[in-house]
Amino acid sequence: MGKASRHMKKKQKNKEEQAINVANRETEEKLREQMEHGEYEKAIETIAELVQAGDVKPEFMYDAAYSYFMAGDYDRSANWVTNTLTADPGHIDARILLARLCILQDRPDDGLAVFDFILENYGTALSDEKKEEIEEIVAFYGRNEKAKIVRDYPHIAKFLHLDGEKAEPEDKAAALLSSLKAKVAEASEKAAQVKEQAAAVKDKAVEAVADAADAAADAAAKKPADILQALRAKLAEVKEEAGEKIAEAVSKPAAEPKAAPQDSESHTAAEVMLREVEAQNTGAARKIEMLNSFAGGLYLERDLKGAELLLSEALKTDTQSDYTLRNMALLQLEMGNREKALKFASLMRHADFLLLRTLR
Repeated sequence: MGKASRHMKKKQKNKEEQAINVANRETEEKLREQMEHGEYEKAIETIAELVQAGDVKPEFMYDAAYSYFMAGDYDRSANWVTNTLTADPGHIDARILLARLCILQDRPDDGLAVFDFILENYGTALSDEKKEEIEEIVAFYGRNEKAKIVRDYPHIAKFLHLDGEKAEPEDKAAALLSSLKAKVAEASEKAAQVKEQAAAVKDKAVEAVADAADAAADAAAKKPADILQALRAKLAEVKEEAGEKIAEAVSKPAAEPKAAPQDSESHTAAEVMLREVEAQNTGAARKIEMLNSFAGGLYLERDLKGAELLLSEALKTDTQSDYTLRNMALLQLEMGNREKALKFASLMRHADFLLLRTLR
């Protein structure tokens, strides 16, 4: 082959490579736009084009992992996360996505271990946005499994400021909840006593009416007008006596909670807790935390209506509290109100995929 021929082939090859590079740049730009607009299914097709063209970069692999994640295909998403970390072990976004996948696939310990690794090795390199993203997920476990987080995941504990935190606020809340439960039990007992006393008064009233009827029968020889007047007088006397007995049964100092009918006992419990929270005179954040904590206690007692009342009060304080909205969504789902649950979830400022998976 002559020198001129080799020169021509090399020139042709360079031209072809240049054309491929131009095409790849256009495809990459298309991918960027699709990812920005949330067109994840189209993005997956575009990534396939880049792979076929030999344009394989870690950022494209991560785009594939994230697109499959948003499409709900967690298995393929996990495969692409593995590809991304194989090509770039320091890819922070891929590790965060891996942790989210573990939690969504009912492997919370693995997910927390990944977050702990990220905070240990890349904590200083995390942007404020990434820190906020991680905090939104791990804060749930910090609130509900504090002892476990402090014991097994020290870097998450430090990130959430749990490592040196005293347990006093939590203990105080628990003691307050216990005290409120005692008050609710006392109020319920009082309600039962009032109900029993009212029943006794009712029985006496029935006996009195029967006596009056007997008296009327004995006086059958009297005129009808006289009989009616005697019955009315007897009934008025019984009614007055019954009113005095009931008033005596329910009279208590104003500081004690009023007795409620049996079908309203859950509201009695929640209202006692609400008054206790108001009496604390704390800031909005602490008030929301206490209302959610007490609602959780009622939830464990299967007092769903009472828990709903407390969470509603928390939302009056802050309508955009993701913490309260998430708990309200889960509560509504437990109560069989899936549409309401979805509505509360849609009001959250930040998407919670674990919640959405539960509601799906």
